[in-house]
Formats: sequence, structure tokens, C-alpha cells
Amino acid sequence: MLSDRRTFVREGESLKPKVYLETSVISYLTGRISRDAIVAANQRQTRSWWEESRTKFDLYVSQVVVLEIGAGDLTLARNRLALVQEIPRLALTRDCFSLSRALLRETGLPKTAGRDALHMALASLHEMDFLLTWTAVTSLTLRSFRGSPL
Repeated sequence: MLSDRRTFVREGESLKPKVYLETSVISYLTGRISRDAIVAANQRQTRSWWEESRTKFDLYVSQVVVLEIGAGDLTLARNRLALVQEIPRLALTRDCFSLSRALLRETGLPKTAGRDALHMALASLHEMDFLLTWTAVTSLTLRSFRGSPL
């Protein structure tokens, strides 16, 4: 997960790094611990980051995240929605849709990764310092953009 070792400076002042929380992170925070050992370990790591490090970052979600976490089991959806209630939302604009289409077209993302591309576009256009996700497609694509693991 993210560490807070870097200092971020914007317009002459030091601020907390900005993190866009993708749907998988919210789901891992509120879901039942999986029987799959790898998923369960990821859930524990996510929960540990949330408890120990989230205050070191300015957190953001989007309406896309809100729509995604509102689906599924009603009780779990309520828990997910409650978790993000106070987190600022990034605006979903036409530019987000345009950039997500370009990402799909230009990066080799599978056509089924439309929402992943939309999350990447949101994070990019809103100048997030990090996109926090457990989605393999997004994670692999971000690594290829930056040339090194996140």
C-alpha cells in the first residue's frame, strides 16, 4: 500500500498527497474476510493501511465509485456507502469519458476494462497523486505508465 515518505508541494505549500480510492479498496475495507488466502491477505493489508495511514492522505472517491459500492448485498452496500459518506467526490466530466476511451484505445486495455479506464481518467484529470486499487488491470496499466511498481 502507500507510504507517506514523499513530500508533495503544490503552489508553494506542502500538502498531503491526494489519493483516489477505487471501488475495490472500499469493498476490501467493508467486506467479509475472504476464504481465498490471497484476497484475505489483501483485505487485511487494506484495513491496516486504513487504520494506520489514511490520515496522512487527502482521500477522494467519485460518483462512479459510489454507484459501484451501492450495488450488491444491501447490508454490505450500506456499510460501503457509510464509509465514503464524508469523503469528497471528484466530478465526472466529459473529459473523463474522452480520456477513458483514449486509454482503452491506446494502451491495450481490454475492451471490458471500461470502468477501470474511467477510474484512471478521473484520477489523472483531477491530478491525484495516487490511484489506490486492487484491480489487476488498473494496477498493471499504472505500472506500465510509470515504469515501476506502485
